[in-house]
Amino acid sequence: MKLCFISYARNSNLDGRLTKFVEKLQQQLPGHLPHGTKPADVVFFDVMGIENGDEWMLRLAEATRRCRVCVCFYSPPYFTSEYSGREVQVFLQRVHDWKTTNPGRDVQAIIPVIWRPHHPIPAVLQVFQYAHQGLPPAYVEDGLHSLAMRKGQRDAYNRVLEILSARIAAALQGAPLPDGPPIASFGQVASAFHVAPSPTRYGASVILLATPERRMQPFAAAAVSLDVLVERVANRSAVPFREINLGAQTAADVAASQAAREMPVLVADRASLSSPLNQPLVRALAATFDASATVVVFGDPSPNASDAAADLRGLISTAFVPWGSGLGSTSCLVATDPAIFESELERRLTKARHELISADPAGRAQHSGLEAEAAARGISVGSQPVLASPGA
Repeated sequence: MKLCFISYARNSNLDGRLTKFVEKLQQQLPGHLPHGTKPADVVFFDVMGIENGDEWMLRLAEATRRCRVCVCFYSPPYFTSEYSGREVQVFLQRVHDWKTTNPGRDVQAIIPVIWRPHHPIPAVLQVFQYAHQGLPPAYVEDGLHSLAMRKGQRDAYNRVLEILSARIAAALQGAPLPDGPPIASFGQVASAFHVAPSPTRYGASVILLATPERRMQPFAAAAVSLDVLVERVANRSAVPFREINLGAQTAADVAASQAAREMPVLVADRASLSSPLNQPLVRALAATFDASATVVVFGDPSPNASDAAADLRGLISTAFVPWGSGLGSTSCLVATDPAIFESELERRLTKARHELISADPAGRAQHSGLEAEAAARGISVGSQPVLASPGA
């Protein structure tokens, strides 16, 4: 098992600079560790450590419960990511369990890296220092990503690399953090950044109904996970989002989401949506969804794109009777490649958000900045229109 777990937001690595830094860290660390430590044994980084089609969540669960140190790359998307919060939560729980049996002692298992500045830091991470003496001021103020982009900051970048390598090595050679207990379902781990997650007005609640393999690689043409695609869309749309876990309580959670003026989004692959095992959940959601909900079904490309789209749309209308009957293209989306998935979901989220804000003058008045946002988006704040029908 690797020694260090790299926890980061996939949306913070779109330009590959975070991967390059981790590769440098992997080469640097063995020089601070006992003789014979190999670079390949040091870092668990899902870009390197999980092959396409691998059992993604099982590998994440195993790595978070066994790696000795969690290196957290702070950024605004990092603290909105449910998966990043789950990774941190596993390490926090392991530290808590260790301290319970070792009173008065401490173990260093969380090491922050400022990739892009974000304020405020979630309360659960505020105890972990990130601005140690010797770190360049430009790093503390602007983040490591900024240093990586500027040739004139190469010395500062290398200085951060050296200091972080020494800190991680010191943590690895300190009190050992024992393995955590087996994790039955990584998707059910509570996010440390989303304690008692609750609806966010005009945000999105996402339900992902897909096999682990399809969740890891929904489209064969691109090795990008479903979580990354959803996170990209939410960030571009300026829509706060959270994930609703699958289970007996899912429909009730969706009902609460809609009551709080949040937009439910079900994203499913064809096989999962049509599986007999999932039909009770699908029927419950069909009975719960209102006009703000969106269903996205993704499938593999076909030589005849229109036939593939018609097939997926027919599946939606059959699976989501009565909610699906008569709905237009704005609520029922189909995608056979990542570009269509992102563009169509972004369009739908933006439209639904406009409608929710427009139809809710009382809510706008209670939330600072929403009236300005409504005006910037061309939404009249002097009237009280009715929420448009899903197909409008």
